[in-house]
Amino acid sequence: MKLLAVVSAATAAVFLMVGCDRAPNIAGPQSNSLSHPSFDAGHQTTNTMDLPWDTVEPDPCNHDMVTVSGVTHFLFITTDDGSGGFHLSSRVNSTGSGVGFPSGFTYMVKDDFSYMEQDMTPGTTARQVDDAYILGPRSVDNYIRHMVFKMTINALGVPTVTFDNTSTKCVG
Repeated sequence: MKLLAVVSAATAAVFLMVGCDRAPNIAGPQSNSLSHPSFDAGHQTTNTMDLPWDTVEPDPCNHDMVTVSGVTHFLFITTDDGSGGFHLSSRVNSTGSGVGFPSGFTYMVKDDFSYMEQDMTPGTTARQVDDAYILGPRSVDNYIRHMVFKMTINALGVPTVTFDNTSTKCVG
């Protein structure tokens, strides 16, 4: 799952970089007016979108499989510092509701994912956090999952720092 998240974020970064290259042309001709900022020293692009969210989430607290429908909001911010450095910050927030099987309980489900990457010359640091909440009726425990992954890679392409931690709990 972590590999999928990293690959997804990298794919999004590639698409956003292409968008960054075309951004001045999309907005129209460049103006020489001092009221327009120069992007020679740096450039930042923000993209957002909302998409339907349909998934099945397991609830290990009561062994339900929760069929969820909702909305996912994507926010991607890319910054090129003009000196070979690149920063990507993304947030993916999903909210929805669903019915558990076999219990028939109605659940509220929320998943908050963030990914940040700082590519500087030399080295790269990437960090991702995923928080999932499956909130059931008062008569059952809520499921909470927290995952954190961080990696720093030096100029030689060797990981120098890695951190990977997952915690889960059932709370009433």
